[in-house]
Amino acid sequence: MLLLSLIIFSVCYFSLKSLKASWEKNQLPKQARYLLGILSWGVLISSCGILWEIVQPIIDLFTAPNFEIAIQLMILSTVATVFVKISHAHPESFDFPSMKLFIKDSIRFSNPARRKTILSEELDKHNIRRIYKETTGKELPEYDEKYERALQNKLQQAKKDEYFYKDKRVPASKQVLAELKKPIESIHLKEELKQLQEKTAVDISDSWYLNRQKKSAHQYYHIVRKVIIDPASQRIEFILESSQFTDEKVHEREALYRIKQNLYDFLQAVNQQEWTQPYLKFVSLFSCTCSYVEDGVFGGPQVHSVCRMEVSRAKLKEYENKFFDVGNIEVEILN
Repeated sequence: MLLLSLIIFSVCYFSLKSLKASWEKNQLPKQARYLLGILSWGVLISSCGILWEIVQPIIDLFTAPNFEIAIQLMILSTVATVFVKISHAHPESFDFPSMKLFIKDSIRFSNPARRKTILSEELDKHNIRRIYKETTGKELPEYDEKYERALQNKLQQAKKDEYFYKDKRVPASKQVLAELKKPIESIHLKEELKQLQEKTAVDISDSWYLNRQKKSAHQYYHIVRKVIIDPASQRIEFILESSQFTDEKVHEREALYRIKQNLYDFLQAVNQQEWTQPYLKFVSLFSCTCSYVEDGVFGGPQVHSVCRMEVSRAKLKEYENKFFDVGNIEVEILN
């Protein structure tokens, strides 16, 4: 009975899955919904048969226990474990989230919604899935419509409550905003620019500390400890220190990808800042060295470098306000 239910479930489910793709592409007539309904009922009834064949031995084990039932339960549990592992390893082959909604519509012999394919959206989805797989080694989970509906309900509720959370502060005048946006000129600026013109390396950390108070366009601005420009090699070096740059993270692919993304966004922000432009005339290469810092109880802070990333200024300008896959950037692990 269990084998028969499994065969009926497999035939109905995968037939329904193949027809679902054709249905969404408008390759089937409207009358095909009756066939979809019959297959959906086959999936439902066979699922109930499989469930009963699993529950019945458990009931028998408590009412009339014997060795054969125990062996049967072991076999069922092994088969169920294998099935779960296969479904997790190849989610695209089963596609349970979207199939669940499709079967729910088809089982009433109603007209399941046809999804219109928009080429640009499909291309974006393809790129997102590719990047996710390259960085995590796993397939991106399928779209969860139930979660999406819940999220939309929350957004609608938030819009209703928006009136009660409106900001009552008086906006600043244009003159004040313009004054706040002006860069703070370091007292060493002229001297630093002169040294750079003479091909002398310059530490501009003072200028960085002054301007980051008003120009913190990225969260990494406040963990920069030193900024050095070497005009001879046209290189600007940022030394970043934080407890988030652990040895474990730089050796973990997903965590390292997030660090690379944050570093890239940070360098894009630096490259577009108004106050950095006089300095960047002497720069063609951006370099970030990330260091792990830990407060020591007796010996003071413990600091050691964990990784270094370099990006050319030409690359930053080329992809300014555009998508860039940071997976293509090489990072040097320093430990």
